[in-house]
Amino acid sequence: MQLNQLLPLRRPHKDLPAAAARIAAASHEGVWQRVAHRAGSMGLAEARGYIRARSAAVIVLEVDRATAADACLSRHDAETLQRLAGEVVVSQVIREMLNGRRRGGSVRKAA
Repeated sequence: MQLNQLLPLRRPHKDLPAAAARIAAASHEGVWQRVAHRAGSMGLAEARGYIRARSAAVIVLEVDRATAADACLSRHDAETLQRLAGEVVVSQVIREMLNGRRRGGSVRKAA
């Protein structure tokens, strides 16, 4: 018996990018709340790393929810989903900050 006969064939899930986009959309607001107050005052590279690090917990939670809810997604897909969704969320948050659409923290008013 050969090794390839012992191991089950695993085909990659074809809809991983679409699932990652859904996970990114579900994670976006939680990530924004975690990073908006600090990332706006950082340089681009520093903000990117900060957002990536702070978004990990939110994305892992959403990936767990997605794999539990969708029978087509396996636990083996989780690492790929985390990476893909993380890239999307980081890009979206950076884009929002550069465009100045959302500002973190409270709005200060003149006395």
